[in-house]
Amino acid sequence: MRKSLAFALIGCTTLLGCGGGDGGGPNPAFVDKPPCSAATNVPRAGDHKLVLANLEIADVTEGFDFNGDGLIDNVFGNIGPLANGSISDSLAKGELVVPLELFDFPAVADDTCLKMNFYLGKYRFDDDNDTKVTTDTKGKGDCNDHEMTIRPGNPELADNGVDDDCDGLADETPGATGQPDVPSTATRDMDMDGQTVAAGDCDDRPTMGTMSKKMAGAEVCGDGYDNDCSGAADDGCTFTDGKGAVALDPLSFNADQSAKIDFQNASVKAGLLDAGPSKFELSVPAISDFDLNLKITGTHVQGKVAASGTSATIGTMTELAKLGGVLDLRTLDQVRGIEVSQISLRKEDSLLDAVFAGGVVVAFLPLPKKEGGKYDQQPTPDIDVDGDGLEIVCQSDPPGSTSCAANPKGDFPVVDLCIDGDGTAVRDADMPTGVQCTEAKLPNGKYRFVDGISVALNFRAVPVTFKP
Repeated sequence: MRKSLAFALIGCTTLLGCGGGDGGGPNPAFVDKPPCSAATNVPRAGDHKLVLANLEIADVTEGFDFNGDGLIDNVFGNIGPLANGSISDSLAKGELVVPLELFDFPAVADDTCLKMNFYLGKYRFDDDNDTKVTTDTKGKGDCNDHEMTIRPGNPELADNGVDDDCDGLADETPGATGQPDVPSTATRDMDMDGQTVAAGDCDDRPTMGTMSKKMAGAEVCGDGYDNDCSGAADDGCTFTDGKGAVALDPLSFNADQSAKIDFQNASVKAGLLDAGPSKFELSVPAISDFDLNLKITGTHVQGKVAASGTSATIGTMTELAKLGGVLDLRTLDQVRGIEVSQISLRKEDSLLDAVFAGGVVVAFLPLPKKEGGKYDQQPTPDIDVDGDGLEIVCQSDPPGSTSCAANPKGDFPVVDLCIDGDGTAVRDADMPTGVQCTEAKLPNGKYRFVDGISVALNFRAVPVTFKP
């Protein structure tokens, strides 16, 4: 089972050409703007319901310009070749499901104010708790997700007019040794759907049986019934082709049932969606069978929006939408408890150690280096969020000092020193026991170390149905 670590994406005003701080105040790319005046975004009540059909860490040449230098900022893009295969597999298997919803957007047209929610989703269901899920990739899924007595492996009951064992037949009898089962010859039509059990009706029970009919029945995605008598419910339904159904995970909601991930300010102009600021939580699979749990600040979403019947799509097959921001130092330091030998990460260390204290990850990330002075050639984040200069995190030398080790010693160097852009040095030793220097706060209560590594994700969203 994967160990789960969440993505959190938080707030950006504008992206392209936002500009940097350089001591003149916070980077405009990370200054919140107020919610627009559209109607509230009540979950499930939106105009368009979608789900991510593609998701990938974008290439280093794709993303946003956060510091206004005219260049794309996506240092984390070098990790894409390591993780994108796992992400794609998880989407295809229905293990990674990310629904979203657009509000106050009745028609796909220019709109100065709309809102958008993201959710955690679920694609395979076991609503009757019989241990068999629908849309099983092995073709052995539950054919009725409402009744525990109907599931693969159950005995076929005689003459009850229903497919008890999910083989596509009702009331069949065992054949001779080594021979297939013998279909029923019953000619009754108790559900009055025009098809007998002998003709292939797999559920002939009055009333409920009308939902299932051999061949002539069209599979209804997400209803949990074997509508076409194929032997499985919801077979042929995939959430990535715009025809499926997904459930919304309860973890997607706050105590008041509002969405945890909501973009309160978005617009569409000339067919381009521009959304932000927001927060966004998501686990994505990476190497060594674990999911990255990262926090991305400065979130913005851009993508082409097009009509799809009465619904909408975001992104195209040839031009994916993009979502980008910054992985801040404090969040990288919170990714702990996972051992990944490929990147020299022990359970007691953090992802921050693997990136900034001499671990293998730094080799994949073209991070800038401090030039001159006490911390010459120390790797730094590439995005100055608070505008007071790029921050530094490193292993101290000697331990507990305010000097960085030029060449960290040991197989697993760790970060224990944080230097703010204004020169303020904070050591782990200065913090309460068990608290890292990355968690230091300013006198106003805000976190001191907010700079980070730029990142961008590509995605495409297609229509979907939300299960009740």
